[in-house]
Amino acid sequence: MNHSRDILTAALAARVPEIACGSVEIVSVAREPGKWAKVAVDTHVSGINPAGVCIGVAGVRVADVEKRLGGEHINIVRFHPEPTRYVLNALKVSGTAEVTDPHRRHIRVIVASHDYARALGKTGHNVRLARRLTGWTIQICTTECAGTAHHHPASHTPPRVNRTYGASTSPHDLGALSCRRPSPHPGQSWLRPARAS
Repeated sequence: MNHSRDILTAALAARVPEIACGSVEIVSVAREPGKWAKVAVDTHVSGINPAGVCIGVAGVRVADVEKRLGGEHINIVRFHPEPTRYVLNALKVSGTAEVTDPHRRHIRVIVASHDYARALGKTGHNVRLARRLTGWTIQICTTECAGTAHHHPASHTPPRVNRTYGASTSPHDLGALSCRRPSPHPGQSWLRPARAS
């Protein structure tokens, strides 16, 4: 059981009827309690935008949940079975993505230089939560990177974050940064059962 995740999913289910009735499923949750969270949602019902109904008109539903959780900032993410689409959705940034190692679940995301800091997030929280949410190791590059030469703007990015979450050519670093997809709690009917890996 993941108590931190359960608190968030229960709060969403209480505010979003489509989750409570099962027409919208919570696929995965990544959370740093009191600060940031990402929630991936999906639906089997045609005509429903699962992220849209969770956010609500003018953001009112997700804002209510954020208030209930003490101002925690929550990103609602549309799940996609294609890993590159899912990762881009999780990062909430424009760019392209390519799977660099399907067996080790590594993806490289390429963004414009001016979007690099946004892709990482303050203290790296955006890419860190996206990794936990999707279960993929995500490397961030810019359109100015070429081969083993990397151009990562650091004007608004702490050096430690830039080193940790920017694309790396070191196999040791790549292995150290891998993550696993969290498993939903089976007792909650609105959570999608974990798929076998």
